[in-house]
Amino acid sequence: NVPDNTPPAVSITSPPDGVIIAGSFTVSASATDNMGVAGVQFKLDGVNLGLEDTTPPYSITWNTRPTPAGSHTLTAVARDASGNVTTSSAISVTVASSINLALNKATTVSSVEIGSGLAGSNAVDGNVNTRWGSQWSEPQWIYVDLGASLNVNNVLLNWENAFGAAYQVQVSADATNWNTVYSTTIGDGGIDDISFGPVTARYVRMYGTVRGISWGFS
Repeated sequence: NVPDNTPPAVSITSPPDGVIIAGSFTVSASATDNMGVAGVQFKLDGVNLGLEDTTPPYSITWNTRPTPAGSHTLTAVARDASGNVTTSSAISVTVASSINLALNKATTVSSVEIGSGLAGSNAVDGNVNTRWGSQWSEPQWIYVDLGASLNVNNVLLNWENAFGAAYQVQVSADATNWNTVYSTTIGDGGIDDISFGPVTARYVRMYGTVRGISWGFS
């Protein structure tokens, strides 16, 4: 038999080079080989990131929370059954702090309760004693500009007594076209700690359609 000396081909397909990420993120790679790929091992800064994936499509979920904030390098190492190995070109990613990405960022709101001073900026100032309050009608919304496209997979809403009984969490790249990542019609106030599949977005919006009580959304 003629030995197989042809190495696999492999490249990282997600995330893109130079992206800023936070939370959990799916790292994906494309790999091919003339005799078949046996597995793909992802590496973070040269160290194994989780276990080797032996089944296409090749991917791993990377929880960035334990990773120090700053610049890091991702590679993918593909091997075939003959032991031939190829390492992909490296991509650079910046891990953002997992601390509140919305803190003190710019907000835009549908309305403010008349004469209340309950501005949208109160919702992202990190102070649980301040709040945004909308007018007493539906729909109402508030969105935050994260300042850059980031990987988002969690939103925490700390409701005042004027909570949303039905609302959506939406994300956008341009504050015009919105995608819904979470929706409920049974909101009961308090703290809603909402997790969803990782998405890349610059703008995050709470879009309220039904108030829990006669007051607005807050």
